[in-house]
Amino acid sequence: MKVDQMTYNQINPPLYIKIKNYLKSNILSDVYSSGDRIPSESKLMDNFGVSRITIRKALKELQTEGLIYTMQGKGAFVLKPKIIQDISNLRSLPESINSSKQRLSTILLVAKKVTFNSEVQKQLRSRNGFEVVRTRHINKKAISLDKSYFPYSLRHKYDPQVYSNDIFSSLERCDVLLKEAAISIEAKLADKEIAEKLAIEQGQPVFWVSRLIKDENKKPIVYENLAFRGDSFKYYIDIKRIKSD
Repeated sequence: MKVDQMTYNQINPPLYIKIKNYLKSNILSDVYSSGDRIPSESKLMDNFGVSRITIRKALKELQTEGLIYTMQGKGAFVLKPKIIQDISNLRSLPESINSSKQRLSTILLVAKKVTFNSEVQKQLRSRNGFEVVRTRHINKKAISLDKSYFPYSLRHKYDPQVYSNDIFSSLERCDVLLKEAAISIEAKLADKEIAEKLAIEQGQPVFWVSRLIKDENKKPIVYENLAFRGDSFKYYIDIKRIKSD
């Protein structure tokens, strides 16, 4: 059976592609952290038993994909891609993530009925309800600590195991139509809890996001406090200028 060249290359990729994929896997799985210097060309040549030309082709591929940058006379350094979330539209993090490049996972830490503090009571117009606390991970690295609160009126639709992954799609499967959200974003210094859960130093800056989500009747449905690692996350919004009369 004759195999075309493209199919053959997919089954048996060139050596430089195999080396590129190996280094890429190490970058995305946090074997190498952002800013780390990857092994020198000579070291990589010894490790893989290939020529300098092959190593340079592999490094060029990584640079084209935005995973490394080079400094003359110093070598190649890891450039971790940040997660970019467009907040022009109301979308959950799983809906925003490019799953082909970034593997999103969630760890459920807390799911219980609680009496809300004054801020959550004010936002949800409810004295008690449910709290769900999760950490989000990209390629096994913790990127956010999420605390989500639901009013007691949602008790018949509340399922912490389902909500632990994608709250938006879970609610919509229960016929709750999400319509709009009010979002505030500010810099905050990580307290002990945030630092511990995100594996960062206490006092390190994080993105602190507060989000109130309402249904089609403008009824509060979910209130969230989200702490994102500043070195892993970036918000994007496309806006237009409206001239005043």
